[in-house]
Amino acid sequence: MSHPPDVPNASSSGPSGLPPAQRWIARLPAIGSGALALLVLAVVVVALIGGPADRVPPGDLGLLRHFIVQGLRGGTVRPAGPTTFLDARRVEAGDILLGQRPGCAYGTWTHVTIVLDGGRILGQDLHHGMYEERVEDFRYDHIRVLRPDLPAEVRARAAAFARTLVHTPFHTLASKHDRRVWTCAKSVWEAYHREGLDLVPGRDRPLPDDFADATALRLVVDITGFVP
Repeated sequence: MSHPPDVPNASSSGPSGLPPAQRWIARLPAIGSGALALLVLAVVVVALIGGPADRVPPGDLGLLRHFIVQGLRGGTVRPAGPTTFLDARRVEAGDILLGQRPGCAYGTWTHVTIVLDGGRILGQDLHHGMYEERVEDFRYDHIRVLRPDLPAEVRARAAAFARTLVHTPFHTLASKHDRRVWTCAKSVWEAYHREGLDLVPGRDRPLPDDFADATALRLVVDITGFVP
């Protein structure tokens, strides 16, 4: 059977041009269930031998190891409760919001997003993809508002781009170079990267923690709620 020129032949030895982790995932159907179980066990053992990782190391395998370590040690995010919320009058279009709850499996900060305008922010999750929600819906135990040292019109353009991502798909492992899917951190990174500001220069898959460490952002608001 012939194939269109842009579709890889199914009999080829495997996908090429993909990051190592994606090549492994693409080959999983060809691995027997027993071998797959041994592979998973080996990955878990290596992750645990490596010791704790308070900060997520760069690279696909580093990110996978951090998820495994934190997950096996009880690193699951506590369900949302009556925590603190942010007054929309304290933010401007283009501001970056960081939210924290204890037990996050991929770092200190649980979520990051960008303020649009009119009291709205960019919402993101696996079920709904990318959508708009109110600033007051951003409820966490600890909230920070960060603002790039850029003119207001530049920050407004970043916010306008972020709004164009509404209704696009969310994928937890989306990389910077994949234009089809997004994460909370990648959407914020891209909004400012288009304006010439690279807030996460050293990682292919941005995480909320990266923005907490970015020197190009200044702290505007820092509030802590309570744990019920």
